[in-house]
Amino acid sequence: MLFPQPDDRFGRLLVYFCHLAPNYMDMIGERVARLGVVPTAHPVTQHELSYIKHEVEGRYSMRDFLRNDLEQELKLQQMIRKQIARAHQLQDYGTVQVLEEVLVDREDLGYHLYSVLEDDTLSRGMEHLMHEQGNRAGDRPMDPRSPLQ
Repeated sequence: MLFPQPDDRFGRLLVYFCHLAPNYMDMIGERVARLGVVPTAHPVTQHELSYIKHEVEGRYSMRDFLRNDLEQELKLQQMIRKQIARAHQLQDYGTVQVLEEVLVDREDLGYHLYSVLEDDTLSRGMEHLMHEQGNRAGDRPMDPRSPLQ
């Protein structure tokens, strides 16, 4: 096991996606090799060709960290979509299949990152229902003519 298993659900989700990344690299690398191209392996070259860049050194709040991840995730998804469109133009359906599989998982991660960052999460959005007098149905009289009765 490469990463410690967190107790919280979101932490386990992040670990799950971290474990998928090497699989994506293998799938894409194998596809590139099947097409007769030599994938780049040197870190400097990979950095130069990368769609995303490393964050600036420093301390980040968890919210900023996740917001940066979401921003980079959306850039990555946009570039994968462009590569899928290009593969369609070239009638390279094997590459389309590999990239679409990767894209679906990346969109899933983006969705989960976005849901954590939403200003109105369920717990925050429902806070007023639990703590203000008269907001819950049990704390106020219900209109007997209501269709919810």
